[in-house]
Amino acid sequence: MNDILVDEKGGSVHITLNRPKALNALNHRMVLEITRLLGVYKTRDDIENIIFRGAGDRAFCAGGDIKAVYFDAQDDVEKGRQYFADEYAMNQIMHTYPKTILSFCHGYVMGGGYGIAGNGSHVVVREDTKFAMPETGIGFFPDVGIGWKLAKLDAMGMYIALTGNILTADEMVSAGLATCKVTDDDFEQGVFENSLPVTGIENHELIETFFNKDTLEDIFHALENDNSDFAREALSVLQSKSPASLHITFNHLKTCMHETYEQSIARDYQLACACLSQDDFYEGVRAAVVDKDRNPKWASSSIFNISQADIDYYFRFSHDNG
Repeated sequence: MNDILVDEKGGSVHITLNRPKALNALNHRMVLEITRLLGVYKTRDDIENIIFRGAGDRAFCAGGDIKAVYFDAQDDVEKGRQYFADEYAMNQIMHTYPKTILSFCHGYVMGGGYGIAGNGSHVVVREDTKFAMPETGIGFFPDVGIGWKLAKLDAMGMYIALTGNILTADEMVSAGLATCKVTDDDFEQGVFENSLPVTGIENHELIETFFNKDTLEDIFHALENDNSDFAREALSVLQSKSPASLHITFNHLKTCMHETYEQSIARDYQLACACLSQDDFYEGVRAAVVDKDRNPKWASSSIFNISQADIDYYFRFSHDNG
């Protein structure tokens, strides 16, 4: 079965991610094929739009195939690096693509899946869409050029990046991460002009209060010193994540605020290669999708016992000699 299905209709090309049993997770073959197709259609004068969808009823795309990266990188770390190099090259092509790229998203849209949707020009969501960037839970960080996008959302972007918590379709539109929400019928027909009204973001004021801080430690202290249900739950979520990943993510987003997209996604690759050289990524993926015990043993027990030198390692990493 082909992982990518392509159908030309009129002036549009419909590209379907076709691994429904794997929630359409992006493997290396899919990344390379999408990149090839974008190259082909870029110069076709008869093609105006590229439209992405996910096969099946559960997901647009739940992310990159991290399980495959896990095994490949353990065998040969260069294989893991190459996956991310090719994925980020695809993301960058989409971000600067001269034609309209629309993603019709349903079900799970996470990580590398949003790397496809969020780097295009239109993100159309159905009521059942569930969005997240859950990378801090696997010893990684929000990559695929989306850290740059989240940085523009200030506290909201930091909350999404650090916690990995799920946003609804309404919250995606309200946060500026989706263009519009449509009915099931319009979704199936590929119509997005009839946008549905959306409610706001749950706990938006609290997110602004707690996640608009100068340091990661300040976020933790603010949550620790508050007795609200939101603060207790957010703190519990953060304490379950890789402490190193939280530091990487916080610093990455803060730096992205003052950078171009090209600078940001170049650092995505640097940080990805650094993560592949450390234990937290392998332990996080093991616990999440290999053994599935959901009980990772992170290298550090807390964000407070990581040295600045340990954090700097990721941002000074050179994949040429790492």
